[in-house]
Amino acid sequence: MIMISRYRVPDEDAGAFRSQAHEAVAALAEQAGWMGGELVRSVDEHRLWALVARFDGAGTLRRSLGAMPVRMAMMTIMQWAVDEPSVYEELRPDDAGSGDLTLPGVR
Repeated sequence: MIMISRYRVPDEDAGAFRSQAHEAVAALAEQAGWMGGELVRSVDEHRLWALVARFDGAGTLRRSLGAMPVRMAMMTIMQWAVDEPSVYEELRPDDAGSGDLTLPGVR
């Protein structure tokens, strides 16, 4: 499972956001099921940031987000969050039952 949480951060808040977001990544990294992640920033739109985290499954990701250290760390950056879905499952061509990913006209 991958969590991609995007944030729109004004220039004057970039330093505080960066520090607090790295604390959130550190809190997530302490959780069971953590497989990696990082804080990234758009090269095209410097005010757009993302916190990316990879977990070994939906359950471990959801439990991690519910852990108090993670909740406290994530709360500090929520004021800049973009309101959109943030959790994605990885789909491989040979996965059965994962839904039809075929695009019209693409084989």
